[in-house]
Amino acid sequence: MATKKNLQQTYNKSVIMKRAWVIFRKSNGKVTWSDALKQSWEITKNGITTEDFDAIYKKYYNQVYFFVNGRLFNNAIVAEEITNDVFMKAYKHLENYDVMKSQVNTWLFTIAKNSVIDYSRSKGYKNSNNTELIDGYV
Repeated sequence: MATKKNLQQTYNKSVIMKRAWVIFRKSNGKVTWSDALKQSWEITKNGITTEDFDAIYKKYYNQVYFFVNGRLFNNAIVAEEITNDVFMKAYKHLENYDVMKSQVNTWLFTIAKNSVIDYSRSKGYKNSNNTELIDGYV
């Protein structure tokens, strides 16, 4: 576990502020100062920007899809929905990703695993299993 002193040595605050200022100025009022700071912190923390996320999506979409589909016993429609939700959650919380804790694919698979668990606990999943059993019986 990193101590506060180690974190201060790892992250140079003046570099973060300067980068945020550049982002803010280049946006011509489209980005707030708070969002510019978040983007600067995101780049400093993990080196991934929102622009890089398109490449991550293309690289890992099939892997995450097959992971989810295998956990759902080949329910392709639901697996596609959950996979898209995984990438939406990852994009929304990109600033929380820390390269020092895990690799990108590990982070995505953790989100996928938790999303499958959430789906299996949902009413939609429980209702779908009941109708499949009834249809199979009739």
